[in-house]
Amino acid sequence: MTSGHVAITGVGVVSPLGCVWEEFAENLRRGTSAIGPVTTLDLSASPVRVGAEVRDLRADERLGGKGLKYVMRGTRLLAVAVQQALQDAGLDDGERTWAETGLVVGTAHGNFPQTTDYTQKILTHDPVDLLPMEGFDAALNSATNFAAVRFKLQACTRTVSSGSASGADALGTAAGLIRSGQATRVVAGGMEQLSLDSFLLAAREARLAQGEGQGLSMPYDRRRHGFVVGEGCYLFVLEDREVAQARGARIRAELAGYGARFTGGRRGPDAVRALMALTLERARVAPGAVDLVSAFANSTREDDRVEGAAIGALMGPEVPVTAVKSMLGECMGASGALQTAAALVALESGTIPPTINTTEVDPELGGIALVTRPMTRRVRTVLVPALDLQASSACLVVRTD
Repeated sequence: MTSGHVAITGVGVVSPLGCVWEEFAENLRRGTSAIGPVTTLDLSASPVRVGAEVRDLRADERLGGKGLKYVMRGTRLLAVAVQQALQDAGLDDGERTWAETGLVVGTAHGNFPQTTDYTQKILTHDPVDLLPMEGFDAALNSATNFAAVRFKLQACTRTVSSGSASGADALGTAAGLIRSGQATRVVAGGMEQLSLDSFLLAAREARLAQGEGQGLSMPYDRRRHGFVVGEGCYLFVLEDREVAQARGARIRAELAGYGARFTGGRRGPDAVRALMALTLERARVAPGAVDLVSAFANSTREDDRVEGAAIGALMGPEVPVTAVKSMLGECMGASGALQTAAALVALESGTIPPTINTTEVDPELGGIALVTRPMTRRVRTVLVPALDLQASSACLVVRTD
């Protein structure tokens, strides 16, 4: 029998703003930009060569070199974040912990660069020239499987891929597993790595900020003209609250609500507003009780317009809104988890991270209370929308007592 309440008892971040929670949180509160020249990719074929890149990964040092020879960047991001999350939750390295703990990871692209590279080798090389271990890390779920084996997480292992909603869907899926009694606790969140493919695809779809000011992410600004690509891994240990209390765990917050809804086609703000309302209803939170929206806002014309209109229609112009992708770029499948990490920063510190670069909110949005400087404010309930306007979107409610 479970309590029905899902607590957040641990967090692991591998971020362009730092690979330790305290460093990440401090930089976020200050409004530090992580966007700059990309060093881990050859972007000579890309129209844009800047992004939000993790620069302090040091996976070999943090994890030990054993078993990492054939493990690529995305898997390393995930493994380091899992290690951090388990340590932060105070979980011991024991048989019972392994048996009771699962792993659910959301990602839009996973190890896509490795997949395409290995496929090309299969098509262009003699089979005798292919090394079996070259395909070790080439599937969408490779990173999740590697981390589950590395840390002996046995309760469940899932990879969720639902576009930009992936990270939020992973958290919602994990909460459902706990409420149904299928797992005592789950490490869950989102991971995305920079890749040449993501730059070229975004440029082809005219969603990438190019030309003058290409390194600026300016959500909701009337000048916005596309996103900046980012990467990172943001994980949370979710746990039945009574189980967490029984073992003396620190309860950082509660994942109180989750909703998912198809928002593709020409559904626009009404579909997003309905999704937000559904999620709040499931969390038993009135729209007027929301203290903060940790917005999806990625600096594209349409996504920002739709989200801003939905927020205004449901909650009015009073609720504070912050858009941390102004500092960290568009993290695709890790977006919902990144925004949840920003929500946790506000809940724990009483400081709402600012939206940087935005100087004039687009009047077409109908008026939203965008936070553009660090704001001291008591925050107890945060709404976290993760939007994919081509398909399905997800939404979370995170709160503290």
